[in-house]
Amino acid sequence: MASKKDASVPHSYVTAVVGLSGTEAVKGTMGVGKGCLCNRFVRPAEDDFYTDHSSLLSAADFNGQVVNNDHWLYWGPTTRMADDGTEQTFHVVEQTEFLDDTTFTPLRGGKTESYLKRCSQIRIQSADKLMYICRDQLGLEDQFERVKFPTGKVTVQGFICVVDVSRSQTRSLEAQLDFVNKVLSTLMKTKKPIVVAASKMDEGSEAVILEVQKLLGKREYKSSIPLVETSAMSNVNCELPFLLLASLIDKTRARPKISSFAESDRVRQERLDVARQAYGNLLSSNVTDYRAAWPKWKGELSKYDDFNHFVELLGLRRARDVFVNRVAQLRHEYITRRKAEYLRRIPGLLEEFFPTLSSAAGRSWKSCVRSVVQRPDFNQRFVNSPGQSWSDDDDFLESSDQRLPLRLFASQEVEAIFSQHVKALQAEVKRQEFKKQFADLVSINKNILPGAELAEMEVFFLGRDCYDRLSHSDRSEVYRKVQMELRDRAKREFLELLYERMDLFSKYEDPDTPITQEDVEVLMGLLRSEPKCRALSRCEEDRKVIMLNHLGFLQYPIKEQCPYRPNCMELSLQKALSAKQKRSQGNAAVLDWSPNPEEKMINLAIVGAQGLAGHLINEIRDHYSDDEYHFDNKVYSLDYRVVEGNVSLPQNSLKTPGFVPQGVLCVFSSFDTLAFIIDSVNKTFLAANDDRLQYEGLPVVLIKAYDRNLPEKEHLILRENGFELARSLRCEFLDVPEPSEHEHLLIDGYFYETQVPLAMRDIAIQMASNDCVDSPYKSPFGDMRLLMCHMCADPFSVDTVLQPFLQMQSCTVVTNDRYHVIQFDTYISDVKRKVEVILTSYHEATLLRDEYCHGYILCYSVKRKASCSILQSFMSKMPPVPCLVVAVNDSIHNDVSISLTNKGRLIAEGNHSLFITTNDFHNQSPYSRLLKEVWDYHERYLTKHSDSFNSMAMDSSINSATSAASPDMVSQYSSTVSGSRKHWADSRGALYLGGTWADNNDIYYKDRIHAPIAERIELLDYADPPDALSDTSEEYALVQDALPAGKIQRVQSTFKRDFQYKPAFPQTDSESDMSSLERSAAMRSPVSRRRVLNVRNGPRVTSPQMGRRALSPMYTRSEASSTPERKSNSLPRIVLNRVNADLENGTGSATSIMRSETPSEGSESAGDEGKRLNADVKRNRSLRALRRKKGEDEEQSLLERFKNSVTTNDPDKQRRKSMKRKQKEETKVLREKQKSVQRKVKSRLKRQSYLSNRGSGKTLQDYVQNEGQLIPMFVELCVKYLESEALSVEGIYRVPGNSTQVELLKEMFLHDKEIEIANIEVNVNAVATALKGFFSDLSEPLVPIHLNQELVVADSIPEKSSRLLALRGVVKKLPPANHEVLRYLVTHLYRISKNSETNCMDSKNLAICWWPTIIRPTISNVDDMRTMGKAMQDISITLIEQHGFFFYNEHEV
Repeated sequence: MASKKDASVPHSYVTAVVGLSGTEAVKGTMGVGKGCLCNRFVRPAEDDFYTDHSSLLSAADFNGQVVNNDHWLYWGPTTRMADDGTEQTFHVVEQTEFLDDTTFTPLRGGKTESYLKRCSQIRIQSADKLMYICRDQLGLEDQFERVKFPTGKVTVQGFICVVDVSRSQTRSLEAQLDFVNKVLSTLMKTKKPIVVAASKMDEGSEAVILEVQKLLGKREYKSSIPLVETSAMSNVNCELPFLLLASLIDKTRARPKISSFAESDRVRQERLDVARQAYGNLLSSNVTDYRAAWPKWKGELSKYDDFNHFVELLGLRRARDVFVNRVAQLRHEYITRRKAEYLRRIPGLLEEFFPTLSSAAGRSWKSCVRSVVQRPDFNQRFVNSPGQSWSDDDDFLESSDQRLPLRLFASQEVEAIFSQHVKALQAEVKRQEFKKQFADLVSINKNILPGAELAEMEVFFLGRDCYDRLSHSDRSEVYRKVQMELRDRAKREFLELLYERMDLFSKYEDPDTPITQEDVEVLMGLLRSEPKCRALSRCEEDRKVIMLNHLGFLQYPIKEQCPYRPNCMELSLQKALSAKQKRSQGNAAVLDWSPNPEEKMINLAIVGAQGLAGHLINEIRDHYSDDEYHFDNKVYSLDYRVVEGNVSLPQNSLKTPGFVPQGVLCVFSSFDTLAFIIDSVNKTFLAANDDRLQYEGLPVVLIKAYDRNLPEKEHLILRENGFELARSLRCEFLDVPEPSEHEHLLIDGYFYETQVPLAMRDIAIQMASNDCVDSPYKSPFGDMRLLMCHMCADPFSVDTVLQPFLQMQSCTVVTNDRYHVIQFDTYISDVKRKVEVILTSYHEATLLRDEYCHGYILCYSVKRKASCSILQSFMSKMPPVPCLVVAVNDSIHNDVSISLTNKGRLIAEGNHSLFITTNDFHNQSPYSRLLKEVWDYHERYLTKHSDSFNSMAMDSSINSATSAASPDMVSQYSSTVSGSRKHWADSRGALYLGGTWADNNDIYYKDRIHAPIAERIELLDYADPPDALSDTSEEYALVQDALPAGKIQRVQSTFKRDFQYKPAFPQTDSESDMSSLERSAAMRSPVSRRRVLNVRNGPRVTSPQMGRRALSPMYTRSEASSTPERKSNSLPRIVLNRVNADLENGTGSATSIMRSETPSEGSESAGDEGKRLNADVKRNRSLRALRRKKGEDEEQSLLERFKNSVTTNDPDKQRRKSMKRKQKEETKVLREKQKSVQRKVKSRLKRQSYLSNRGSGKTLQDYVQNEGQLIPMFVELCVKYLESEALSVEGIYRVPGNSTQVELLKEMFLHDKEIEIANIEVNVNAVATALKGFFSDLSEPLVPIHLNQELVVADSIPEKSSRLLALRGVVKKLPPANHEVLRYLVTHLYRISKNSETNCMDSKNLAICWWPTIIRPTISNVDDMRTMGKAMQDISITLIEQHGFFFYNEHEV
């Protein structure tokens, strides 16, 4: 090979590596390292480096193709990059001497020359010689890379002489240096470049190195031979001798710097450290499972340069070792973590297994372990791996078993924890003993008053062991708890004092009475001398708060603000009666005529003679094809049974084995058919014996058919007799209009078109009422109503006084969170009566004190002075009706109970009331005397007032066709109706519509109503204008009295209507524009409770046998039917029946038809409406005069209007008219609805106060629309409107809106959830106030109370970023709905604040307005108000200003 080549062709150099060689006697047991140096240079990778290059060979290996009978080896070519960027190829030849492995003598090759002569040869040749890799290659050449030595003679261009500088025990330094000297001398003769490589520098000796340097410094070498310090084992400077030799061969190349071994070794160690670190990081980030395997991961790691670099420097074996160490470390860490987790569970297990000192003290740990093993749940808590440690059990480690290894539990580590547990139990026992002793010490010390600080009272405890041995925190905790008990007890006693001294507060019970600070001071001065008041001398603020709350509660007694909650009597009654209600429902016998819900069948028994039953069936089938009746979204099949004979006979019985009726329709048209009906009902429903019980509750409807052959007078008599029979049966009576001139209104000549639908609807409603006690159609009538009152927190069970009622078989209990009623049947004066008992507390009873009630049962406890005091206060304001005072006591008697019992008896006697104690309950029926006295009182009242009403009824009956009631009579009646409460028969008795008292919950939920909202005054006859319509009538001048035809007249009460609760049930006064009396007359009479279809009312024939009658405030049923008011019922009765018929067919609107257009007195539109109505009066009078001239009376025009509004021969025309009317009425309905709501709102707002925050009782979750839309609809509606209309309105949220408009918005939203606020006459401030009110009415604040303290702590962090992060962490704890609504609201407030230049509402002002609404912290005193208020205001400001950071993951601002 040439020494120089073209620059574009890689340079190639043939180098010969020589050194001490020969037998063991010459070179010793170890060679000088020529083979290792060649190996490192030719194959630098760590995995390609072999240390065994022995010269002992077998003859076969020597003759093999690798050695090829030569005493030199060809290490192959290798390429290096020069500094100038060119490649340099080195062909390395090692000159050695091979020895026979048996004789240890040199093997004979082709030439037998000495080593000194052979090593200096510059031209070498060997045909087919292969590259040497390692000793394993010999004899297995085909399994290794086959690279042949270049053909022909190859010229050696330079020599590297290897000198071993390590200390050798088998070779002398002098012999090696002498041999090297001879070699160098021979090589110098070749005139080729020579480099000396000092090998094994990692074990080298300084003395040997100095000798080598001295040798090279001889004169004959002319200092031309450079020395390079190398170490093949450490791979240091192994390339440098070859690169240096190449620079000596090629003079044009720059000579590389000859670095010392120490410097080169340092550089290499740095490279190795970097490679190790990079590889370690690679394993740490990728290998995280202690179960990782090397074969799998080797391929994965080979994709990373850090792994390949490490393998190149340190080898794959070292890489595997590091990987194995990493996996072992992971396993150790995993075991350590599991062990730590197990040890963390140990204290809890020890507390569970050995909770007390007696269960752990004095026991050895082994016995404790044995007791644990014997536990029945041992296998569920522990795992036992016999034979090996749990940490060596791979199956256990790899499983998800969370059980504790028994070996670990029995270890010494756990034993040490057990010892600490025992010591902690001992210390805790001592600590609890000291705490109890200290608590007792504080409690018995009379010098410690509620509110006293520990620092002030510390002098009483110093030197006591129980005080000194406790820590400061324990002392403070015990003292705080005792102080809380003392304070709570003192507050309860002070509250009891306030109720004991109710005589001081009587003048403040009126909500219109203002309470000033001077009044509070006066009351406090009167009570300050009382011990119960002095006990709170250090808690003056608490004392004032209790006093103010008491005064507020007296004026606005809301059960949600009862000071005795959760012992409020309303809650106690609900809890006590709820189980009774379920029991009464569960024990109620299912009536055998009750429909089977699964069968959907209605069996009708049709009772009628002379073929009327068959005509009625045909009429029913004409209305309901396929015998299917639709009611309440259900379809019922109809089946019929005709009864035309004696019902006493089996073949004519109402009920047969195969037919059980669910309703009975009795039809008559003449005296004969009526006699048949009377005979039938007398043998069934009105039977004298117990036979009638089997028909009790069976729905019955009485229908009068038309007989053309009867004269008009007989029709009137039949009608009156039908009324009387209906009263006896207490059923519905469906009459027909006078058909003599309007026969076309009849169908088939017998029945009016709405009679059948009304009859079927009434049967269906009664069926529904039989199915369930709480059915919405349930309407049992009560003959007597009593009010039973209890004091909250009285020390007795309400079952004591309720048991006599609950034991009655007919007792029915109805209770929920708003009312509690007991109904039962009992005999009074040998007549069965239905009695209702309303159960309530005294504070709720004040809302009912002015209402219609027949008697009172007032209970009090003889163990409690406050109970007796509230009794006395209540009775002083009670109307003069029969009353029973019940003193609740027990078998234990003391001076207090005896004194209070006597006091209660004196109070009862002073109020002319009955008195009884619960000790007397077992001797008699405790309430029978009261029931008897109530009924007798009613009879006496009727006797006293019957003459005036009977005369009024008679006059009205005689003059009904020609004249109207005189103004004096109307005035007398009106004054009687709205008279003083001194008359027990208050006109509000007419508010009772026939359902349970609770059904008329508008009575219960009015605070104080001094008069009915509107009394009904109707015209006696529409033929002539009554005198009552004259402009000079003072009574009628109070209202807008000129009404269009067909409108119901109202008289607005002169008393102001107070605030009332929102009703819980439909069809109450608060939901209807009609008053209670109007609805009573229009829907159901007070006695019969049935609708009566009646167009024309002639003279009534009264019967002395009226059947049972209910307690009525002024007149009986027969009297009521003959009064002018009763006579004028025809128009609203017809309108209502038309509404029912339309509703049943799916058409018509009860709301629009029942609504009156007349504004009440004092309403906003009363003035304008009055002008219009006055014009209507004049027009109506002209029309009446014209009609009289034409011979038409008012009744005929009324029938014509009714015919046109109800019937038509063209259904399409009727539908078109109905649609036009509906469209026309929609606008009017909305306008009237707004006016009606405004009137109700105005009267309601008069009772509102900051002390009467009733709230909605609902949580935010109740208003969530759905899972995808968490924002309540009302909130979304208000926010969208405000952001479109109010962003620039000055003082938005700060300026309150008109309360009437606020309530109007709420009411309108309740009627129509999709209402447009822009269409309502409300301003933006009212909408803003309504939005705030929505959140104020929630039973729980938007930000839950339990997060308040966390908010305060987070807000106290000084550093801004940390504070914001902490606050955001608390906000994220909100429930999903609360978080979403808060985000929506705060974003809205932020938009408001962005316009602060125009609306003057920056974030601070908005926070001041909103934080009490959305956060509501618990504030018990003024200091809390200051601190909490400032903190919550700052938090609200932060939420608004940083809304993007809190809710939208934006950066803080």
